[in-house]
Amino acid sequence: MALLDLMPSIWILGKALMAEVVCVCNGILDLDLREYLDAHPIHSIEELREQASICNKCMQCQEIVESEIYHAKIRRQNAGS
Repeated sequence: MALLDLMPSIWILGKALMAEVVCVCNGILDLDLREYLDAHPIHSIEELREQASICNKCMQCQEIVESEIYHAKIRRQNAGS
């Protein structure tokens, strides 16, 4: 079985977007994390742990999650202006 067969895909406007796993421990997909961060004003990974129980401190995904938090802040700022 090919790796692509194992990865979930999401269809938007007739195009498949491949979701990537951000946190293997909790099975969090990048698209789900972005959706959550866009809807909730999270400012740090610690705040994400407290509010969503998404991260259990394995630290494997810390850089990716911190990057997603930063980009969500930028998206919220741009949406507000």
